[in-house]
Amino acid sequence: MRGFLCWCFCLLLLLPPAAVAQVPVLTVSEDVARAGYYRLDWSGAVAGAGARFVLQRAADATFAEAQTVYRGLDSARVQSGVPDGTYYYRVRVEGPEGAGPWSAPRRVEVAHHPLPRALGFLGVGLLVFLMTLGLIVSGARAAAKEPA
Repeated sequence: MRGFLCWCFCLLLLLPPAAVAQVPVLTVSEDVARAGYYRLDWSGAVAGAGARFVLQRAADATFAEAQTVYRGLDSARVQSGVPDGTYYYRVRVEGPEGAGPWSAPRRVEVAHHPLPRALGFLGVGLLVFLMTLGLIVSGARAAAKEPA
């Protein structure tokens, strides 16, 4: 009996350790996105052979109606073209052995600049362009009038 127990113990030492599911850490470039895009990064987990990261977005923190927005090997994603609103994101690793645990959810509020402000920026840019163009044209005319 003693020999059998020693043999079992040695066998346990030789077996590879069980894979421990890693929880990714999800970060967001900004909590309030006004420019129309933001970046999501995740770290702390590795997608091994045959494994992929899965990134989900939902309109509420319960993820009742979650939508998968990315599935792949990358550890970051830029989101753009998202309408105004509050969104929640989470990420996990899925592989041949199954799915790992979800990361802690991250909240992002998308609040684009109002249209009057955007048109104001456009107007200022147009004014600077026209003034620069006028300066170039008047300088070219003055240079053409000078004798060589």
